[in-house]
Amino acid sequence: AIVNQLAWKTAEFGLDTTDSVLVKTAATFDLSVWELWSPLTTGGTLVVTPPGTERDPDRLRELIDAHRVSVLHAVPSLVGMLLASNEELPGSLRHVLAIGEALPAVTAHRLLRQRPETELHNLYGPTEAAVSITAQRVRAADGSELLRRP
Repeated sequence: AIVNQLAWKTAEFGLDTTDSVLVKTAATFDLSVWELWSPLTTGGTLVVTPPGTERDPDRLRELIDAHRVSVLHAVPSLVGMLLASNEELPGSLRHVLAIGEALPAVTAHRLLRQRPETELHNLYGPTEAAVSITAQRVRAADGSELLRRP
């Protein structure tokens, strides 16, 4: 299942040797599989964060910018933390993969307004299914009233 997920992810998001992925998730959490293995299977770059950094949105933004991270795997609450300050997300981000929790419409709206060129994907699924089983690209036209507000 993991091999199939990684093959799907590589094709779906067009991942290759130019991509850089931030590793900030504990190895005991299923999301770490994608963070660790997706850059290793595509020849991309693995950026490992120092312990404790995963709770510091300012430091995470600095690392994303400094290492030109292009793919961010994050629970929606972390995405919300990264968007909470007046600092914008770095321009290197091509994909934000929100996974592991329900994605609040307000978080999606904020990311789409701040970084319209960054693709936001809402993924979800139980650990037993090898990280996720559903995936949808979130667009401003998607059903939520919050996503339509200026």
